[in-house]
Amino acid sequence: MQVELFMVIGYVLMSSAIGVFAAGSLAQLAMRAAGNTEVQPFVRASYVASTALMVGGAACTLLHMGNIGYFYGILTNFGSWLTRESWLVGGFAAMCVAASVLAVRGGARKPLAIVGVLGMIAGTLLLFSMSMAYMTAHAIPSWNDMGVLVTNLAEMLALGSAAALLLVSFFGSDDRARAGELRKGLSIAAIVASVGALLAFVSYFATLTLLPDTSVVMNASNTGFAVAKMALLAIAVAAAIALERKARTAVSLPLVATFAVCVLASDALSRILHFTLATHIPLVF
Repeated sequence: MQVELFMVIGYVLMSSAIGVFAAGSLAQLAMRAAGNTEVQPFVRASYVASTALMVGGAACTLLHMGNIGYFYGILTNFGSWLTRESWLVGGFAAMCVAASVLAVRGGARKPLAIVGVLGMIAGTLLLFSMSMAYMTAHAIPSWNDMGVLVTNLAEMLALGSAAALLLVSFFGSDDRARAGELRKGLSIAAIVASVGALLAFVSYFATLTLLPDTSVVMNASNTGFAVAKMALLAIAVAAAIALERKARTAVSLPLVATFAVCVLASDALSRILHFTLATHIPLVF
């Protein structure tokens, strides 16, 4: 199957948007629970970033369709998971815009918390619909697997952690101690997400050796992509661990950049493999 470049870029952007929105919302809720109701700079930045990422992701999806007329047909076919995904893209994007406006204005903190929770629900449903759109595509057996949902979830968390770490490095918190706690929490989330993504991929990769057409599937190109993805995730895990160890005391932009670049490149390779291996194996990356 031909690699759909706009679809690859669109899914990476939308997954990042869901992840960074969740990071900002959870950070704000945690601070409210601790008695700090002020909207922190990192939270504002995360909502604005999620809005920009969703706009970019939606634009790439429309470019992937090629004909805007197809979009109208998708929106009106309510029995399709692709239709549900399309409506949820709009719903989640609306939550991103609303959260951005409320956060930038700095007031209405309770409504902001409500929008944050609703946005996380919409983002989770969007991720589920994105996965189901592939898992129910019976014409391609390799996509009919729960691995689609598991992998998408792990990649979303890793991308969100990467984007959030970049934002907190520049915006952080008005309180230095809280900024350290925020970096610590995000670093732990980055470790969990990157380890989860690596384990999910290794599990799928191991099944390739059990397939009767392994020699056809794992050609030099696909094998190179798979090995490169595992190497990138391993580097991301190491960078996240290093970040966690020094999170409370300092900001390490080189480590944050290393983690972000490795996660981004890894996810792009995952999406490419999704297409190049789709017609051969009962497996989805």
